[in-house]
Amino acid sequence: MNKICKTLLVVITFLSLASCTSTQNVDLDINETDETQLGKADIDLSNAEGKLKEILDKGVLVVATSPDYPPNEYIDMYTGEVKGSEMTLAKYIANSLGVTLQVETMDFSAVLTAVDTGKADIAISGFGYKADRAKNYELSKGYQGTSEAACHTLLVFTDEVGNYNSLNDFSGKKIDAQASSLQEMYVTDEIPAAELTLVSTLDQAILELNSKKVDAVALDCNTAEKYAEQSNGTLSKSNVDFDLTPYADYAGNVIAAKKGETALINAINDIIEDVKEKDLYADWYAQAKTEADAEEKAKEAGNTLWGVWTQYWPIFMKGLVGTLKYAFIAVFFGSIIGAFVALLHLSKNKVLSSIAAVYVNVLRGTPLLVQMYIVYFFFPLAFPALNALSKDLCVVVSLVLNSSAYVSEIFRGGIESVDIGQTEAARSLGMSKKNCMVKIIFPQAIKAILPSLGNEYISMIKETSLAGTFMLYELMYTKTLLANKFLIWQPMIIIAIIYLICTMVLSFLVKQMEKRLSVSD
Repeated sequence: MNKICKTLLVVITFLSLASCTSTQNVDLDINETDETQLGKADIDLSNAEGKLKEILDKGVLVVATSPDYPPNEYIDMYTGEVKGSEMTLAKYIANSLGVTLQVETMDFSAVLTAVDTGKADIAISGFGYKADRAKNYELSKGYQGTSEAACHTLLVFTDEVGNYNSLNDFSGKKIDAQASSLQEMYVTDEIPAAELTLVSTLDQAILELNSKKVDAVALDCNTAEKYAEQSNGTLSKSNVDFDLTPYADYAGNVIAAKKGETALINAINDIIEDVKEKDLYADWYAQAKTEADAEEKAKEAGNTLWGVWTQYWPIFMKGLVGTLKYAFIAVFFGSIIGAFVALLHLSKNKVLSSIAAVYVNVLRGTPLLVQMYIVYFFFPLAFPALNALSKDLCVVVSLVLNSSAYVSEIFRGGIESVDIGQTEAARSLGMSKKNCMVKIIFPQAIKAILPSLGNEYISMIKETSLAGTFMLYELMYTKTLLANKFLIWQPMIIIAIIYLICTMVLSFLVKQMEKRLSVSD
């Protein structure tokens, strides 16, 4: 192996080892939070059954949430702790049940799926009452009683605030709302003539508003005010709020459990009643809002591109190290599996060759994100023992399997590039198939394999961005962390620059390696 090859491998290995030592495993559990004074509700659990009994038996309550909705739930970017008023409620529920709280963080669109597939016992993520939700899930009583939380509005451009004096003024306008949110329902019901577009995250909606692709974004009043503050006067909360009086079932946010788990939801309702009697949630919400506001005020560098970088560069670097680590693990283990699959594909045994072909075609023919969802959510349904696998491991397995399919084709192409006459000559001299592959074929094939393997590593660096959907600490995940600070476009540009620098450096190294291999023997 020439010097360039060795240098590339050393650099990749160093970065990966550095990630293992310098990047701590972010624990998104809030069990270690000092909440000894939180207390608990005194409820009767003697007749527990179904999911409730399962929770009590295992001693753990698993809660799914999307921590991008401060002050309800958000992640402290430095400690990895899930904070917010709803997470305090989750802790109170766990305390009342006498169990430990485990928080599973994920994209908002996956939260209810986690309940459906058994990855979580309940979902707490700013859910409001909706008829379709009540049809498909057991919903708790409402628990959020603050006036701020019960206010929903539209965010618009400051110079257009005067154009909107009623909801009818938004007729014909383009409005963004988060999919499956209460705001989606409000826009559909109260502004039927509006052109509604659904997005997966609020930061996406704000980006579309800033780029003037839409006229307004529907969201709760507190969040609207936060985004307005970060816009330097460009955006403002409209003077028009949604009318919540027609929604008799609206009584604050609700908790979702799997349909049929009435014992669990009844126990939760008893706890919510205790929370209401003690008037606890308003204090939790106010405290969470104060803490979130304090973090905002602590920023001294401003919200310019350079200001965000100087303030949060350790967060970006930690995300970069995580990205390099996941990419290296995927390609390293993917290469081992891929080499084996390539040999099966080249086998004269039609059964083995067909199995390898199907393996490659399925993994190359389906999106990586879909594969992640299948491994994390649906494999445990078929094999319950897999529920013990952590989210991190499930995502890493998905990356490895996906990479192995592409690497197998790289290996197969490299092996087939060697003149078959050399194989025939070696076999005529009495060399075994194994020795022929190890001593004749593979040493020559490596020249074609290594540059392509380097390109696969570059490609996988970008593919790991999907891990951020499952709240794993990599480069794109920093966008979620900073979205909790109501910073939208600045992190995206910084992340793009970091990706660009990474890929350019690695592309340069790969090209140098190709040049050296092309002139070497």
